[in-house]
Amino acid sequence: MRHAPLTIIALVLATSACPQDYPERLPSGNWGGQHIGLVATDTGATIEYDCARGEISGPLRLGAAGEFTWEGTHYPGHGGPVRVDEPPNAHPARYVGRASAEAMEMTLTLVDGTQAPQTFTLTRGANAGVFRCL
Repeated sequence: MRHAPLTIIALVLATSACPQDYPERLPSGNWGGQHIGLVATDTGATIEYDCARGEISGPLRLGAAGEFTWEGTHYPGHGGPVRVDEPPNAHPARYVGRASAEAMEMTLTLVDGTQAPQTFTLTRGANAGVFRCL
């Protein structure tokens, strides 16, 4: 039994080196970062950017390592007022990245290629650092 302390130390070290646990879904609530704000719910998310907005319909599921690919819609904005009869400028969007319970990195890609991909870093509970179009 002289080796028992070494075995215990090895078990403690092995369990402390286990990979991070990731939630099955993005936690609901406000997520913020530079030039972006996201409000996650059980049914999807609304997103606000500098002079644009987006939405994701459907549960915000995460993979075993926190990875995700979500489909949604992106609406580029413009300066000045929005006319009552102005049709929405909707573009299919793909949101790809990785998230934990507290932080997320997300890349927005418009499926139709009308805009270069943009990557954002968000923190749960942080304020959105968004600038309004004027």
